[in-house]
Formats: sequence, structure tokens, C-alpha cells
Amino acid sequence: MTKIRDVFEYLNAWAPVESCESWDNVGLLVGRFDATVSKILVALDITKGVMEEAAAIGAELIVAHHPVIFSPITSVTEYNADAVRALYLAENKIAAICMHTNLDFAPDGVDQTLPEVLGFGDSLPLSEEGGRISELAESVSLVELLPRIKKSLNTSGLRYYDSGRPIKRIATVCGSGGGYLSYCVQNGCDTLITGDIKHDVFVEAEVFGINLVDAGHFSTENLIVPVIVEKLEEAFPELDVAASSALNELARYHV
Repeated sequence: MTKIRDVFEYLNAWAPVESCESWDNVGLLVGRFDATVSKILVALDITKGVMEEAAAIGAELIVAHHPVIFSPITSVTEYNADAVRALYLAENKIAAICMHTNLDFAPDGVDQTLPEVLGFGDSLPLSEEGGRISELAESVSLVELLPRIKKSLNTSGLRYYDSGRPIKRIATVCGSGGGYLSYCVQNGCDTLITGDIKHDVFVEAEVFGINLVDAGHFSTENLIVPVIVEKLEEAFPELDVAASSALNELARYHV
């Protein structure tokens, strides 16, 4: 029978936990390695809805991108969100494997998948810290590109700054990538597409004359869920692997 350890070892070969950022918390965060598994639910976040969905369908394991436990837990009570989630998972015998920044950086990971979903074709690394650079065959305007981004990422809206520059060399960073603007300048990019952009980054973009698109943290990362599902189905054909539907409602609240 397949065990949690088997799934973890497969995911770890794809996105080694030791490659995560020093501040991150990844790997098997809840559960026992030797527990058996027959059904897996895959989600970007382990929310209340995702946990209830896993319990309802009888999933013994949730594979998620964002860590269900991030900061150290000093008490397991109803007043700490991470503790509440860990307690629910333990009580319902649901394990949780979370692959975060290590999955961002991995081949076929979040950073590499983002430009592919946007239809930009092959991409190269933006920096050692992450991100990708794509070169378009023909220049387009931001006005022309925005509907394409919105449709590709299935997002309800975009925040952006239009510098007026034609778009040819694009940097993409999954999640929160406003801090990568300087790498765009250094690499001659005319556009940055990412999420969670703060006001001061929009000001900097105006100074450097770079097009800036905030497509939201959720929308620039949720695209990894079907990739995880496909890989797990191929590696473990004996298991029932499903993408969570509970996060579809949350998507409405993201940019």
C-alpha cells in the first residue's frame, strides 16, 4: 500500500525541501510518514474549506503550496489559526505536505509554469532568487496584453502601471514579486508581471519606465495545482488525486 512517505519522497525529488528559502517551512507538516494513503486533495492553501472538503471525500493527505504551519506554535488553542488548522487535520487523520519556495524554484515549478500559462513560451531565470524572463516574438502594448493575462490566469481584475513602452521582454514572478523590480532593470525587461505589489513599487516603476502588472498572489500561483495533480496521478496511478474546489470561492476575493 502507498504511504505518506512515498508521496513525500516523490515530491521531494521534484522540489527538494532543502532548496527552500531559510525563512520557509516545508515538507510533511502534519501527519505520520508511515500512514497509508488512498486519496489526495491538492490545493494552493489549506483553508477551512479545503480541510472540510478533504474530510468529506475521505482524503488522508492534502498536498498544498503554502505552509499550513508557518510561525512556531506555542499553544494549540482556538486563538491561533495555524494551531486550529493543525488540530483539525490531526483530529480528522489528514496529513499535510506543503511545498512552498522549494516548489517555486523547481523545474516545472510555479515560477516556470507562470510564463507558460501566459503563453510566453520558453523562459530563462531572472535571478538566483527566482522569477523568469520571456521574450515575445513581436512587441505588444500593455492594453493589448492585459486581457490575455486576465483570461490566462482566470482573475477578476488587474492592477497595473502603463509606462507606454512596447512590451517585448517580460519578467514574471509568482506570488509576491514587487521586490524583483531591480532585477527587471538590470536584465533590460520592459514589463514585470507578479502579485502583491505595494504602492512604492508602482512609484519605482514610473521612475524606471517599466510596465507593471499586479495579477494577484492567488492567480499567479494557483496554476501549479493542476501540475501537481498531473504529476501525482502519473507517479501514483493507484491513488485518487483531485484538485480542491473549495478555493474557487476564495478566488473571487483576489485581484
